Amino acid sequence: MVRKYAVRNPCCFPPGPGEISAVLGKLEALNHAGGEPRASVGTIVRMEDLLSGEQGCFQLVWPDEAAPEQDRLSILSPLGAALLGARRGDEVMVTLFGCRCDFRVLALWEAEPREGSAVPL
Repeated sequence: MVRKYAVRNPCCFPPGPGEISAVLGKLEALNHAGGEPRASVGTIVRMEDLLSGEQGCFQLVWPDEAAPEQDRLSILSPLGAALLGARRGDEVMVTLFGCRCDFRVLALWEAEPREGSAVPL
């Protein structure tokens, strides 16, 4: 369900001013956040669908780098925006076409820019 959701729903509608403002607010807050690592652009997030128990990993990326079929989600997609700023153990909820999906963040990794490998956070 996790992968199916991300691939089928990478971004249903162009984000409006409210959605873009919310994402920019989260990005700004991440610049000032300390302590436990949070999901941000470039972070690989391992999560679990709380209904099915299925797990999946996705990297949060800028919209022009998004490729859901390659597990790279735009931070402006519904799921990407919900994961932005999440910490390990957080639960996020996404509603799409009236269907509610709940996920738990299991782990975060920061992708290495040069080699594409991941380092656990």
